[in-house]
Amino acid sequence: MKKNRKLFLLILIMLSLFFVATGCKKHHHTYSEDWNMNEEYHWHQATCKHTDEKSNYEEHTFVDGRC
Repeated sequence: MKKNRKLFLLILIMLSLFFVATGCKKHHHTYSEDWNMNEEYHWHQATCKHTDEKSNYEEHTFVDGRC
């Protein structure tokens, strides 16, 4: 009887982990090709529903007066 209970619990745990792992769909952000900038940084703004996301967010590095 104890073996059946352990086997059942093991199967239940494995199924739970399977559904948790397959249920996590990672969202892929999309970004504008245009550059946004302020006095210190430049970046590509997200065009998906996560508008607070930024790509290539970097501090300006000037060489010969150009970033």
